[in-house]
Amino acid sequence: MDLINTLEELALASRLKRLSDRLMKDMAEIYREANADFQPRWFTVFMALDRNESLNITEIARQLGISHTAVNKIVTDMNRHGLVEKMKDSADERRMRVSLSGKGRNTRRDLDELWKGVKRANAELLTEAGADLLGDIRKVEEALDKRDMGNRMRQWVGLPERAQVEIVDYRPAYKKHFAALNYQWLEEDFAIEEIDRRMLEDPNGIILRRGGAIMFARHGEEIVGTCALLARTDGNVELVKMAVTPAFRGRGIGRLLTLHAIDRAKGLGARRLVLATSPRLLVANVLYKSMGFRIIEEGPAEETEFERPSISMELTLDP
Repeated sequence: MDLINTLEELALASRLKRLSDRLMKDMAEIYREANADFQPRWFTVFMALDRNESLNITEIARQLGISHTAVNKIVTDMNRHGLVEKMKDSADERRMRVSLSGKGRNTRRDLDELWKGVKRANAELLTEAGADLLGDIRKVEEALDKRDMGNRMRQWVGLPERAQVEIVDYRPAYKKHFAALNYQWLEEDFAIEEIDRRMLEDPNGIILRRGGAIMFARHGEEIVGTCALLARTDGNVELVKMAVTPAFRGRGIGRLLTLHAIDRAKGLGARRLVLATSPRLLVANVLYKSMGFRIIEEGPAEETEFERPSISMELTLDP
């Protein structure tokens, strides 16, 4: 008798872990047979470093959606095996940046064909099983972003719910939060441009009166995130001024705001949702791509172009 199977929904987390452990075990065996000095649990951290010149531990954790502690442990292990190098962050000497070493880059090249085979084997497995497993996992993650498992369980066992993050519309009292949240992240990496100031100081005139919308993520009575939709002259809508307060980053609030922005854009009758992002905003760009946005050649409307380098992305909206 398969006890975990008979427990059904009660053992959901255990069932998923068992499947993960099974796949990881088989992958470890493949590495051993290929004489590769590599562990399955390193893979996602390794790929994050492969796609970037260097990252600090916090940046890796945000990209992967896992804990700082877990990333630090993996990086330490990879460093012991000579796959990564650590160096002081020139912007903050208290932080360490991590990059692939020469051995790490060689490993990437040596394992490329093996990983292509693994991808094909996984695709074959999912096809044979007739399962849209990746799509279903994404749907479960989006549902958890809207309401986490802790509060779902609290409801059913009679415990009071923890304060939820809810999305609310603009009101005059929130104007200061719209400006403060965006100035905060802009000042971390960029110079404030005139278009930034106009939009943040006059959101009513620049955004709302022109048919757009501004949304906020509220945790209890605290405003912890925001984004806006700018109505464009071509009939489409642009996602602008996405910001989450540092203490609440990594909790899925950016995804939650984006989901609501997509629904609101559909409600405004738009066929496309576009945005301009910076190549430096690694976590945000991973989020947008995971939600179906694709890079386009032409930029958004002229009035929203910036002097800072930007990438234009779009999402085709179903009616």
